[in-house]
Amino acid sequence: MIPPTLRPLVLCAMVIGVMAFGVTAAHGSEWLLAKLNGGKIESIGFLPAPIQVTPEVLVVSHSKLFGLDWLVECSAVSIVDGALQAAGALGRLPGVISGIRAIMKGCKTRISGVTSKACEPNAGGKEPGVIKSNLGHGEIVSENIVRLSPDTGETYATIEMGEECSIGEKIPVLGSLFVKDADNGFLQYKFEHRIEVDPIKSLLYSISKTEEHRLSILGVIRVFLEGTHKGLDFSGHS
Repeated sequence: MIPPTLRPLVLCAMVIGVMAFGVTAAHGSEWLLAKLNGGKIESIGFLPAPIQVTPEVLVVSHSKLFGLDWLVECSAVSIVDGALQAAGALGRLPGVISGIRAIMKGCKTRISGVTSKACEPNAGGKEPGVIKSNLGHGEIVSENIVRLSPDTGETYATIEMGEECSIGEKIPVLGSLFVKDADNGFLQYKFEHRIEVDPIKSLLYSISKTEEHRLSILGVIRVFLEGTHKGLDFSGHS
């Protein structure tokens, strides 16, 4: 059963996850970076700016397959080569609007509430407990909302499991994914922003786009700047 403290949400992964640029960011969208001192801007940061994430609440995906409830819990999430880019975009360094990957670790699968070793995620059959997203990108599309998209197609990730898993060996996660600032503080300069999946705008599925295969991603991740931008505050505007 999903803990009541969780709220329907992004990952990683779903974060982010993430996920060519088929469309451009909303006109006038931008990321702003600054170092604040007592509420006053002390210095300005410039793009691109590398980002990293850490989970605040356990990242969970939940769906139903073959009449069985299944749930994947991951205790760690990270972003590979993610960066804030010009025009409100998310891509990889040094300025390419594509190529971000989310990696989730410590993942376990529960089938009808029971942990299943046979269905433990295993990226490439060589990394137990790991889920890797397909490459992707992101963009600010409206106030407080960022759309995450795969670079090609509409599959965000394929969860690989064991041959004896009762719900299948490979489960694609597809659809559309939007994330938002959990505190509605997107416009505010912050050292880190708490991000969650927008359950209203997002339409995610496992296997196929049917109502019985609707998938929810729950959890909160904290996003912050890395590298030479570490310690700067940032905000997003549309």
